[in-house]
Amino acid sequence: MEGVMKFVCVVLLFVLLGTVPVIGQDVSLYEVLPQDLDRPVGAEFSHEGSSLVYIVSRSGYIERFDRNDPEGTLERWFELPIDVFLLSEGGLLGLAFHPDFPDNNSFFVYFTYDDEGQFKSRLSRFRVINGVADEESEEVILEFDQPASNHNGGSLEFGPDGYLYISSGDGGGSGSRENSQDLTNLLGAILRIDIDTDEGYLIPPDNPLINDPDAMDEIFAWGLRHPWRMSFDPVTGHLWVADVGPSSWEVIHIVENGKNYGFPIIVGSHCREEGCDKTGLEMPIFEYEHGADDTGRSITGGYVYRGSANPSLYGKYIYGDFVSGRIWALQVDHDTWEVFSNTEIYHAEFNIPSFGIDSDLEIYTMGWADDGQKLHRFEPEETDGEPESPPAVVVLLSPVDGTVDVSVDPVLSWEEVAQGSGYRMQVSSDSEFGSPVLDEEGLEQTEFRVSDLDYETQYFWRVRASNEVGDGPWSEVWSFSTITESGEELSETSIDPNFPNPFNTSTNIRYRLAQDTEVLIDVYDLNGRHMTTLVNSRQQSGVYSIQFNGSGLASGTYFLRLQTNSFVEVQKFTLIK
Repeated sequence: MEGVMKFVCVVLLFVLLGTVPVIGQDVSLYEVLPQDLDRPVGAEFSHEGSSLVYIVSRSGYIERFDRNDPEGTLERWFELPIDVFLLSEGGLLGLAFHPDFPDNNSFFVYFTYDDEGQFKSRLSRFRVINGVADEESEEVILEFDQPASNHNGGSLEFGPDGYLYISSGDGGGSGSRENSQDLTNLLGAILRIDIDTDEGYLIPPDNPLINDPDAMDEIFAWGLRHPWRMSFDPVTGHLWVADVGPSSWEVIHIVENGKNYGFPIIVGSHCREEGCDKTGLEMPIFEYEHGADDTGRSITGGYVYRGSANPSLYGKYIYGDFVSGRIWALQVDHDTWEVFSNTEIYHAEFNIPSFGIDSDLEIYTMGWADDGQKLHRFEPEETDGEPESPPAVVVLLSPVDGTVDVSVDPVLSWEEVAQGSGYRMQVSSDSEFGSPVLDEEGLEQTEFRVSDLDYETQYFWRVRASNEVGDGPWSEVWSFSTITESGEELSETSIDPNFPNPFNTSTNIRYRLAQDTEVLIDVYDLNGRHMTTLVNSRQQSGVYSIQFNGSGLASGTYFLRLQTNSFVEVQKFTLIK
C-alpha cells in the first residue's frame, strides 16, 4: 500500500514460572496447626516479611507460630493483665501492630471487661521490651461504656494514612438501636484516631465531625449495627466493612470519611419501616438475605485477596457467614462497585467467626466446631477445566517487511484443544473486532502470519479454541502498538522506561540494539526471586517493544533486567490491579 509504513512482529504466549492461574475458583481448606485453639477470633502478622502469625483468643491472650515451622509449634506470646468479660460477644476482640513495628515495638488490643457491673470497651497500647511482649506496659488509649454485652465491634486496622481505625457496634441489648445515629457517643461507628503522639491520641484533622460541638471527634463514619470485621485493600486502600444485620439482611459496605450508612433507618438498602427517608444514606455494595436456602444469618467480614497462592481469587473480597459456614468470593469493579459475581468457594462444616492474614497476604479462617476449634488456610483445589486466559503475552516489534508472525504455545491449550481441535485467531485495529485484519479458524498449526499492518497504530488480538462441537470462549483481549520505522543506524544499546508505569495489567517496554547480539530480559520481584524470562534469543540491531502482561502476578514492585553481551540495565516498575 503506497505511502503506508509496515512492520513485522512476533507474538509469543508463555507461562510465568510458578504463577499459572488456578482453573476456576474452587479452593480447599487445610488445618494449619495440629492443636485445638481457644475461641480464636483473628490472625495477624506484625510486619512485612515476617513469617510469624499471631492468633487472637477471646479468652484474653495471643499465641503465635512460625508458618515455616513444619511442626506447627504454638507459643503463648501475650496475656492481658486484666480479666476480660467473656459472656455473649465480649472478650479480647482485636489486635493491630503499629505500621513501624518492630522499630517502635508497639501493638494495640481492643477488649471488653466488667468494671463493677458496667461493661466497657478498652483500646490499649502495649510494647515489646527486650523481645518480650510486656504485659505491664499497658497504656489505655480509649475507653467507653457498653450498654449491653453484645455488638461490641472490635476490629482494629491501620489505614494507608497511618491512622488507627476501630469498629464499634451499636451496643447491643434491646434499646441500643438509636446509638448508630446518635453522634454524641462512640457506638455504631467506625472511629479513627492518630496514635503517633507521646501520650494518648490525637484527632486526625480531616475527621468529619471535628468542628461539631454535638458530635464525637473520633467518629469517621456512622450508621452501622455490628461491624464485627473490617479490612483495608492493600492495593486500592478501600475500607471494606461487613455489618451484621438484625433479622433479614447481611451487608457489605465500602466505608468512606463522613458517610452515614443508615442503621437503624435502613438495613442494607431496605427500610426498617415502610416509606423511610433514605436521603443522605449510603447504600451497600452487596447484601444477602436470610432465607430457606441457608445462605446464612451472620456475616463474617474478610479480606480482598492479594496473595499469590490462589490467583483465581486475586482482587476478590473473601468473606463468610458464621452460622452457615459458607465462604464466598465477591468480584466487583473497584472503581464503580458494579458487582460481577458472588461465588461460593467453600462450604465449611463449622462456624466461621473470623478471617486472618499473614505477611504474604494469604488468608486464614477460624473454624469453631463441637469437636474443636482450628485455624485453616486456603489452598488451590486441583480441578480440570478451562483456564481464564493465558497468563502473559510478549510482543516483539521490528520494522522489516509488513507482516506479523503469531505463535501460540500448545502447552497453554484449552481442554478442547487437547481433544484434537484447533485455534481461531483474530487481530483487529479496534477492540470490538469489527474489522479484523486477521480472522482465521481451524488453525492446527501454532504459527500464523498477517500482512499490511500500519506503523504507529494500536492493534488488538485474541484467541480461542474450537472443535467439532463448537467454539470455546475467547481469551482476554491483548493489545500492542506498532512503532515508527527507524532508518538511522543506532549508535548505542539502550532501554526506555516502561509505559504506563504503574500499570494494570499490561505495560510496554521499548529497547534499542546497536548491533546483532544475544538478548536476555528477565523479571524479578523485590526479594530478588526470578519471576519469568521475557526474551532469551539472538536479535538483529533495531528497535524492539515488549508488551508485558502481569495478570498472573500479585500487585507490587518488580525489576526488569536487560542484558546483552556488552550491556546491562535494570529498571523498576509497579503493577497495580
